[in-house]
Amino acid sequence: VKEFLVNIGKDCDDPLSPEYRKVFARGCCVDFSPSVINQYLDRDVEEVAELEATDDEICRTITGNLVKKWPRKDKLSYTKLTAKYALLNKIAVINWVPTTH
Repeated sequence: VKEFLVNIGKDCDDPLSPEYRKVFARGCCVDFSPSVINQYLDRDVEEVAELEATDDEICRTITGNLVKKWPRKDKLSYTKLTAKYALLNKIAVINWVPTTH
């Protein structure tokens, strides 16, 4: 499969949702996660302890405690990032986002 289309529900980021890490393909609901992809590609998956950090903790870290809660409806403004994370964001945008120039 080179391409597929999915419908993403409002609760797609909620681990308590029954549709968490699932996609609908041709009317069937299938598990879809990094571990499923690695298993399909026959990659060795070492057991690694899950890092537990909430979105709010990440938000406080990358903004230097300027923003306390991760915005649910709006986007996190680039101007709120610390210098370190603003620079990392800029590197990511330049290298990973496809452009025509």
